Amino acid sequence: TTMPPRRKAAAKKQEPPKKRARKTTDSSSNTDGNQITELYNQCVLDGDVQAIRDCQGAVSTIVWPHLTLTDDSKEDWKQACHLWALFVADSPKTVLEECQTNDEQVWARIWQTVLNDVNLSSFTVHAVIQVLGNDDSNTSKKALLNHLSGVQLWHFVPQRIRELELRKSAALRRKFSTTTKPKQLWVVTWIDSVLKLFEKVTTSDNENISQDEWLLLTRSLELLIDLLSLSVTREHLVPYLEAIHFYVQCKLLSNSKKNDSQNYRLVQQLLSRIQKLLQFPIRGQHTAMSEADVVSMYHERATILQKLCHRHYPQELPEVIYAGVGLLCNGSYLKRSMAALTDDQVWDIVHRMRIVGDEDKERGRDFWMEILLHHITIPPFEELSSFPLYPTERVLWNPSVIPPGFASESSAVLSLPKLQTQFLSYRDYLLRNFELSRLESAYEIRSDIVNVLRRVQPVVVRREDILGEEIIETEFRGWARMALELAEQIRVIKVDPPKLGQGNRPSQVIAEISIDLEKCGPSIRQEWDSLTEFDNVFLIGVDASQMSGEPAPTMEGTERCVPDEEDSTFPRRY
Repeated sequence: TTMPPRRKAAAKKQEPPKKRARKTTDSSSNTDGNQITELYNQCVLDGDVQAIRDCQGAVSTIVWPHLTLTDDSKEDWKQACHLWALFVADSPKTVLEECQTNDEQVWARIWQTVLNDVNLSSFTVHAVIQVLGNDDSNTSKKALLNHLSGVQLWHFVPQRIRELELRKSAALRRKFSTTTKPKQLWVVTWIDSVLKLFEKVTTSDNENISQDEWLLLTRSLELLIDLLSLSVTREHLVPYLEAIHFYVQCKLLSNSKKNDSQNYRLVQQLLSRIQKLLQFPIRGQHTAMSEADVVSMYHERATILQKLCHRHYPQELPEVIYAGVGLLCNGSYLKRSMAALTDDQVWDIVHRMRIVGDEDKERGRDFWMEILLHHITIPPFEELSSFPLYPTERVLWNPSVIPPGFASESSAVLSLPKLQTQFLSYRDYLLRNFELSRLESAYEIRSDIVNVLRRVQPVVVRREDILGEEIIETEFRGWARMALELAEQIRVIKVDPPKLGQGNRPSQVIAEISIDLEKCGPSIRQEWDSLTEFDNVFLIGVDASQMSGEPAPTMEGTERCVPDEEDSTFPRRY
């Protein structure tokens, strides 16, 4: 049989386009590589922030096609990964919507390059934070989580501590036995870099620390909080952080230096949130622990300490051996009881308890005692009833707690809980929502207070009394609809003692205040008379003699003044 002529002609016509298509693909690949290199030089090497925003359209047209089609062994592919992470950090929602694929191998190669081949910087950490917080990029997030946590973390835990923990769980032993120690793990390298940067921050002067280093440190602590807030990642991350004594090292470093800068206060707040998450009452991924379970766990640790002291130091530590476990879990009592021991004896105790590794022997007595106290002392079990419903002055004027409305790039890291699609427990869900609700009300209350104070116009008045001595008083030249000066001093009538289990907080405080409505119009008087039992009234103390009168600070990079509602210096200057 012979092929019809038309079909032969058609077959012949199909051959040349194949060759032309192959040449077109090679030329486009070279063109894309040149464009990637040009973008890399402009956005990364030159560090042009405006160029990053102007080139956002190149993500879907140049960078992403290059990542999905090109071999990852080429240098321009690594540059494309660098650019992709940079664009994700700058505009996460747009980039993650445009760059989507269900190919897990592509995401695995991208994250392998971004995490291991790109130098650690604030934008790399920020890109990881954005992908973790994005609910739509499931394939990308799944590939990222494989690099951030897993059983392989146990290979980097000190051997003595690892052996003790593996004895407690047969399932964990089986998982660990099937893994081999990787040559490099990004989480381990990253946490080590965070500790070194934290040490530099606490041992150097503020002038020697750049804003990029502050941003990298705060971003890293923010990422660590996000990882500890996810049950999938915290299961193996918490034992690793406890084994290397991450919080204890940061606490001792922060105690060695007094610093009142805003960046340092933010670091302290983030570190406090990390401590709460490390000690959050949850076992495994989903088993919540009650207060009784938490207390029982720490009492067991205290019992182990007593048995060890009874066997090896019966003469030196009778106060520890025969004390109640509740008293022993008090940090001050334990520290006072072990003050007479030598450094070698303290090391021997913590080493036998397997809460330190052999590499910690050179750190000193203070470090060992801090680890022991951290291991034994029961953390406070915070209940919602322990939080005040309304903000204090410390919260109202703290820009690290209440974010300003004009938050810039440098102030984008905040010590705030995040609402995600996953929570550790019902208690975690309630605590996060309640804290955010309190902060939202604090922002509104602060705006109302600023508005009222500007309207009443406090001024300093100097008078002389009968004896000729000068008296400095505060008067109000203006007025506000719902702000009145007290006619008499506030009078506290009754303070009831605290109820059982409520600490040192009074159960009730009854006070009497007097206001004069004679000068008010009928409508304003009616509004004041309509106050009921559960309406809230705030008492504000104003001392005009302490006002600095300075102008409001300007916004970063502009000549516009910061609004009074957003200015943390308002109480000092107004």
